[in-house]
Amino acid sequence: MVRILYKLLLTSCLAMTVFACAKHSLYNESYLQQGKRYFQDGYYKRAMQDLLPLATDGNDEAQYAVGYMYYYGYGVAQDTNVGHFWIKRSAEKGFEPAKKALEMIKQEGPAYSPGQANYPTSSGENQHDLYS
Repeated sequence: MVRILYKLLLTSCLAMTVFACAKHSLYNESYLQQGKRYFQDGYYKRAMQDLLPLATDGNDEAQYAVGYMYYYGYGVAQDTNVGHFWIKRSAEKGFEPAKKALEMIKQEGPAYSPGQANYPTSSGENQHDLYS
């Protein structure tokens, strides 16, 4: 009888742990998708609010997005060092867009400034895409 109760208790604990992990994962995925939508719609500060906690928790896609926003100054004061930090963290985890971004940074040198030809413009000309 004690053995059966012990197994039942152990099974219940395991089930609750799996459920909690799944719920946490769905919660994070929801915030990631919402942050991406905010970025795509031009609500950069709101995107940062959703993505930064995920980046600090280790989500490689959120790390890349946060790095991108810092590097180019979307929704935050432009800080290429902080941007490079987050992009590099994401690339180290194998996130392909982050790897490509690091290569571009190496090839192009410092971040763009408004006077340079490749700077993202409001018309979309030469616009960098977060996930391309």
